[in-house]
Amino acid sequence: LTSVTFGLTNLDVVAPTVTLSTSAVSVRPGEDFDVTATFSEAVTGFALLDVLVTHGSAVALSGSGSVYVITIRPTGSGDIGVSIAAGGAQDSSGNGNIASGAIAVQSSAVEETSQLIGQFMNTRATQLISNQPDLTGFLSGSGAGLGQGQGQFNLAVTRGQGTFDISTRPGSRVWTRLQGAISREGTSDSSYVFGAVGSHFAINKNLLLGAMLQLDYLDQDDGAASIKGKGWLIGPYFVTKFPDRDVFVEGRILYGQSSNDVSPFGTYTDKVETERFLALLKLSGSMLYGKTTLIPKVQLTYATDDQKAYRDSLGNLIPDLDVAWGQVELGLDFETPLEVRRGNGEVLLFGGISAIGSHVKNSGNAATTSSNVQGGRARAKLGLSYHFADQGVFQAETFYDGIGMSGYESYGLQVGFDLKF
Repeated sequence: LTSVTFGLTNLDVVAPTVTLSTSAVSVRPGEDFDVTATFSEAVTGFALLDVLVTHGSAVALSGSGSVYVITIRPTGSGDIGVSIAAGGAQDSSGNGNIASGAIAVQSSAVEETSQLIGQFMNTRATQLISNQPDLTGFLSGSGAGLGQGQGQFNLAVTRGQGTFDISTRPGSRVWTRLQGAISREGTSDSSYVFGAVGSHFAINKNLLLGAMLQLDYLDQDDGAASIKGKGWLIGPYFVTKFPDRDVFVEGRILYGQSSNDVSPFGTYTDKVETERFLALLKLSGSMLYGKTTLIPKVQLTYATDDQKAYRDSLGNLIPDLDVAWGQVELGLDFETPLEVRRGNGEVLLFGGISAIGSHVKNSGNAATTSSNVQGGRARAKLGLSYHFADQGVFQAETFYDGIGMSGYESYGLQVGFDLKF
């Protein structure tokens, strides 16, 4: 009698599973991030070809056994999706893995581009308001330069901003102005150039009507990100004086457009167009107390800059952005002559203080953009000017801007020359 014994061997027929995880939440175009693939057991044969990526690519793979690290490089053309295909990795029994679930990482291309454009538009609106030409001198005859039929050259350098401005003889029917500014806010550096040309005629001795064209250029850099643009505004203006009173009013309404080159990551550049609007109304006076002249003033300015939606070079839809600035300035300046014992010149002590309040309303994707200059602040100045007899004026001024405001300040020395042409 013969007996036969059969032995049974346990067979592994369970396919390994894989789970993906990452600490990345939002990434820029070309900014690598890691995804960890954790298998339920040790596997072999896992390769980059088994990694499926949308709006990006898998560029590196490391690890062994049951844990692997995958390096993903996004293209910036949309949110990034990562998953593992089925069957690419096998366990010790030759069972292929089950496909993983997908994980998604947000692309910051749209958000960062919108923030860059929004900051640029805020900077340009602030500079545009600050550099508006003062036209009251065409009627008042006060101060050096505009009211006295002289040309003007002025150079100013401050801790946070340097400005320069050149004016031709405004007594003529056609006048021009050129100004510039260099500024730094946070990690962003910018340079701004502003020019204006205008012409007016007298309706009567107390009213001037005219039109002006303004041109400006702003170049702003923040590391690899940069944006620059040129634009124009055109529209009417007026200057009037109350009869028999030293009270003056000037105003203007301007419309314009701009063309801008936007490079949010330094790898591509897009052309972006905007439409702009500016309205300004200023009231000033002149009061004599002994030898001192007091000059109260109030100025209201409203400016907008609107960017329409467009598709960038990566195919992302960049939504529309709208920036609106409102600013009110209340000030009191003074001028008083000082005695000069020698020569035919005249020394004038001048100064003043202004309270400035500004508010910005951002809409569209610019809603998350903020400006350090928004809010209330004060500006004080004090200086001396020396009037050469029939030759011109030399002026030196110290000032501080940003009183009462955290995150913004500007102070320094301003030197100017007013020369006859």
